[in-house]
Amino acid sequence: MEKHDPFLRKRFHHYRTLGTAGRSSVAASFSYGEKDYYLGGSPLWQLFRVAYRATKQPLDGAALLAGYCWAAARRMRRPVSLEVMRFHRREQMKKN
Repeated sequence: MEKHDPFLRKRFHHYRTLGTAGRSSVAASFSYGEKDYYLGGSPLWQLFRVAYRATKQPLDGAALLAGYCWAAARRMRRPVSLEVMRFHRREQMKKN
């Protein structure tokens, strides 16, 4: 006899975009742009990411770029070493 599993029939959908708890998708994109900067993301990679995002959601793409530029203009302290930053950027460039 086959065991009955009540969870096999349970399904759910997330209706909220990742990172938008208590804020708009534009605010979340701005925050992701800041994070991309302070985690050492490549500026070239960021431009391509912004261009791709802008084809889907133009305001979110602009906010992503604004967040990255805002963090760069403020010279936000990066909590990662130069070695980790270089590694991260090399990995980003390998993805194309």
